[in-house]
Amino acid sequence: MNIEIIGTESLGVRGLCCFVRTDSKRILFDPGIALGFHRYGLLPHPFQVAVDERIQKKIIKRWSDATDIVISHFHGDHIPLVNANPYQFNAKKIIGLNPKVKIWSKLLSHLSLMEKKRANDLSLILKKDFIIGEGRTQEGLTFSEPMIHGEEG
Repeated sequence: MNIEIIGTESLGVRGLCCFVRTDSKRILFDPGIALGFHRYGLLPHPFQVAVDERIQKKIIKRWSDATDIVISHFHGDHIPLVNANPYQFNAKKIIGLNPKVKIWSKLLSHLSLMEKKRANDLSLILKKDFIIGEGRTQEGLTFSEPMIHGEEG
């Protein structure tokens, strides 16, 4: 198994995108990145913008290579966005790219209204239904049930 970290905060962008190779699979996890558009009233530093552009190219390359894409959740730093701001990964960059790739996600019933909209928008622009992996083992991949975290309520 080979694990490649593509983008993370310590590499200059928000998100955690990685690419995993096994003997039979090439899996892209959470193919999104985001820089705060006006985080604390400031635009991203030019160095962050340059890193963002480099990492977006890596995500596009790995999207092309992937057999499977896993979306852990639908926050803007984990997915390509249909209505991306200039510092987010725009879904238009991957339209028609690798149409046979399988995209796995959690049940939409566990999502907030904003996440449901993002999931629906992405599914529509890619012309692709997501496969629900939550709590299942399928095609050599095993997905957990949702994990309770944070305070109750």
